[in-house]
Amino acid sequence: MKIFRKRKGSTIAETGPALFVFLLLIFFPLVDLIGLGLSFSCAWYLNHMVTRELACRTQAEGLSGQVANEVNTNYLRSGLALFLHITPADVQHQIQYPAAAAVGLPPTVICRTTVNARPMLVLPLPPNCPGLNLPMPLSFQSERPREETR
Repeated sequence: MKIFRKRKGSTIAETGPALFVFLLLIFFPLVDLIGLGLSFSCAWYLNHMVTRELACRTQAEGLSGQVANEVNTNYLRSGLALFLHITPADVQHQIQYPAAAAVGLPPTVICRTTVNARPMLVLPLPPNCPGLNLPMPLSFQSERPREETR
């Protein structure tokens, strides 16, 4: 007499290892990748707003850091920056007012913004990889013609 194994319930034993592989190697890194993309767009928009505001203000206000601090304070209180846990310590601005290269060109302002984007989920993986378990620095530089200020 032959005894046959039941076919029901055999997939339950394979679910645990497959779930471990799925979560650790696919799902959590994907969440970090989505968070990194959101941090990238947040940092780019912050650089754009600071440059746009610097173009409308005087050179003395821009070099004092007052303009960048105002924009940082307003933007870092918004929803996306709070969701991504970006703090004022993570943001740095370098502001330059280059001399006109040729006659007839308008004066410009250059703003370089660096944001340290922290991962949304810190994965306990052995190699230290920026974006997965270390902060990743994102740098943007933009140049804009200055408006005439009085």
